[in-house]
Amino acid sequence: MKNQEKPGPQVPPLEQPNRSEPKREEPGTHPGREQPQTPPPPNPATPPPTPNEVPDRDIKRETPPQPQATQEQPLAERIWEQDKEDVEERSPSLYPDKVE
Repeated sequence: MKNQEKPGPQVPPLEQPNRSEPKREEPGTHPGREQPQTPPPPNPATPPPTPNEVPDRDIKRETPPQPQATQEQPLAERIWEQDKEDVEERSPSLYPDKVE
């Protein structure tokens, strides 16, 4: 096969940038590329301040909390029964009719 020129529009080759010298911008000409100012390191002699996460005042309740342990049936047992009922409804073949 011989190299033949294909008919059609001629496209000029793309210019290749000169990669030997990087493009340099003047400092301050592009606001997004400025280096952020870093704060000076803290003094090692003094510890950093800690935020006060707990208020200094006492928390006062109007009524004491009500314990929820006085339920007739424990929560885990109720959840187990509800799950079993759901399975029985969805797949009755797993649980044949109950004999009473």
